[in-house]
Amino acid sequence: MKTLIFTAQPSTKGFVHSIASQYNGTKNNTSLQSEIINLYDEEYAIPFLAFENIREIEISDTVKKLQNKIADADELVFIFPLWWGSMPAILKNFFDNVFSSGFAFTYKNGRATSLLTKKTAKIIVTYDAPSWAYWFMPFPIKKLITKNILKFCGIKTTDFLDFGSIGKAKEQDKNKILEKITKLALK
Repeated sequence: MKTLIFTAQPSTKGFVHSIASQYNGTKNNTSLQSEIINLYDEEYAIPFLAFENIREIEISDTVKKLQNKIADADELVFIFPLWWGSMPAILKNFFDNVFSSGFAFTYKNGRATSLLTKKTAKIIVTYDAPSWAYWFMPFPIKKLITKNILKFCGIKTTDFLDFGSIGKAKEQDKNKILEKITKLALK
């Protein structure tokens, strides 16, 4: 089983990267292949999607490289902070460019066909607001990613974890989260 872990957190000291390292280390300790792709690394820089004719979009070498890695993977893990109730723009741009027509889905006779079937995904979201705040407000990011993007492309989301109050979390609280991440990686 091959796992790709995508992070979308500009600060290398952000807790998102600790979570990704924990997940990656756990996978690699079980002799399963795992790789972290930090979308903020220059190697994976993708300009914002721009086109005049959507059917004539030129696919960059970086996008092709990412598509090949995704095609070879069994499991995708997306780890990111919640900003303004959604994902960071760099992650949305990743989906816009990489999960493109002809790779992630196709249309034939007006019907969509998913092309990334037999893949699973796990989503891990961090935020500074207290977790209870999302009991009273909608949490639209879950539906956006799990249904509107991943399911549309044929990817089954097996887990969606969210961790609040990260900015105020004590070391012991963060260690408990990392223990949960270890269990999630072994699932």
